[in-house]
Amino acid sequence: MPTIVVAGVINGHVAAKYIYVRMWRSTNVMRERSARAYGSWYAICAAIWLLGWVIAEAVPAFNQLLALVGSLFCTWFSFGCCAYFWLWMNWGSWNKGWRKRSLVVVNLAMFAVCCALCGIGLYASGKEIHDGHGGQVFSCADNSHPK
Repeated sequence: MPTIVVAGVINGHVAAKYIYVRMWRSTNVMRERSARAYGSWYAICAAIWLLGWVIAEAVPAFNQLLALVGSLFCTWFSFGCCAYFWLWMNWGSWNKGWRKRSLVVVNLAMFAVCCALCGIGLYASGKEIHDGHGGQVFSCADNSHPK
């Protein structure tokens, strides 16, 4: 739960800052300490959080959908891309000394772990979505446990 909140706060802040800067780009509002500057910032943040809450409550399988997206993208951005890019950048020099060969083994292992985590995560979250344990739309019911 704390990870989702932190990730949501970071993404919400980035989105709010983007809207705020686009809205006040050609004015001096961003540099002043006025009610208009603070009020617009608070209104943008509140609107983004309200929109996020509505989306999270309206999609019954939001947690499972979040797990599906996380297993699909987070594993690749955390492990797969790093290993792939290292292997690509060092193509042709994999056999230059014991240090390079060791790093090739480490990066190939990291890429294999990424593939395994992505596949297992996709299967588990896809099965959870298929089984239909998402909960009800806009309800006060406990949606955390399967019924």
